[in-house]
Amino acid sequence: MEEQPQRISRDDLTPNALNWGEFANCTETDPELFNNPNRATVRMAKQVCEQCVARLYCLDYAIATDQPDGVWGGKTAAERKRLKLLA
Repeated sequence: MEEQPQRISRDDLTPNALNWGEFANCTETDPELFNNPNRATVRMAKQVCEQCVARLYCLDYAIATDQPDGVWGGKTAAERKRLKLLA
């Protein structure tokens, strides 16, 4: 019996609330870039996030789990705190 090829769904190819980390640009970047309070480093981290297809999922995760520091979804901890207060 010939084995059927595995079918790939659209969900496997696009980020969602469960798999966004697999698509995040930061997986190919030094994690220290996102956890350094230096202004220049924060700007560089935000640039990585700007082009990321998983940015909004990442930001949602960081806000929902109260990540205390670092750049997540293109926002610093202080920026995320303000967003949470506005919601």
